Amino acid sequence: MSSRRARTAALLRSLPVVPTGALDDVVIETPSSVLVPVILSGPLDHLIIDDCLATSAGSPLMLKCSFDDEERQGLAAQAAWPASDGVFARVLWIDDFPHEVEPMRAALMERAVGARVLGFAPGDTLRLCERIADLHTAPPVPSADCARWVPLDEWFRALTNPQQVHHNEVARLEPAQARVVERGREFAQELLASPLDSAYLHGDVHHGNLLDFGATWKFIDPKALHGESLFDYCNLMFNPDLSRAADSQVFAGRLSIVVNHVEERFSAPLRERYLRWLVAYGALSASWHLEDGGTEQASGTLAVAARALEQLEQLDATPHLPQTAPRS
Repeated sequence: MSSRRARTAALLRSLPVVPTGALDDVVIETPSSVLVPVILSGPLDHLIIDDCLATSAGSPLMLKCSFDDEERQGLAAQAAWPASDGVFARVLWIDDFPHEVEPMRAALMERAVGARVLGFAPGDTLRLCERIADLHTAPPVPSADCARWVPLDEWFRALTNPQQVHHNEVARLEPAQARVVERGREFAQELLASPLDSAYLHGDVHHGNLLDFGATWKFIDPKALHGESLFDYCNLMFNPDLSRAADSQVFAGRLSIVVNHVEERFSAPLRERYLRWLVAYGALSASWHLEDGGTEQASGTLAVAARALEQLEQLDATPHLPQTAPRS
């Protein structure tokens, strides 16, 4: 048993929950966290939310133990969003466990038990957009555990900061792919220098992070970012499958849905700006994949970003960005 799993098992024994099966059969390990689906078997002390939202015995929950800083911040961010707004899976309990090597932050949260999953259907794309808008209009409550929300200009440093760009990896790309990365870098610098608004962001909206809770759909796994709202609409265009997302007809259909949504939401023409965000996001994501040795994933990501760049080049719009903020 790994050290992380052993620490999770020890914590389980101290909480009023029981796993849904033998631990080795139900535990989920990721590079940053250990997750265990559990059932609440007794009262929880020190709830971080209002008593009226306390969950009864027998309720399905998820125990998540996170071991890196980004994931620990994400748990605190999820706990900071008002539970009553129903945007995120409710966090019922959260605590920190110091360690000389790997500090751990653990949380018990609602567990999705619905069978529906999101895909490429137009209604699914619109549902993601609508829940993003709900998230942005229900700002989190400041928390000492999540005292710092990462600004987007810092999040993009792997792409925009010459000292952090992995030039060797980029140099191995095909010329057309390298051009997408370069254009993405240019767009990111322009967009970050002139944000249209400022919001608390999920930071990683995709089809696997908006789950079926029966009566509604709720987010999990935020990244605790802060910046322009349009950024949160980018990742969904690269998911849930890169090869299909890069199909020209699929891309155009989903692009139309997202653009119609954001232009109605903000009462502003935002097609060009959103396309620039897509190229910038794709270049950033590809940079991360290249840093980790994921050449195939980087190529797939850049194929989607290239669709956005093609759309931009077909526009007759003037090259400057909108200078006035949209209405929220």
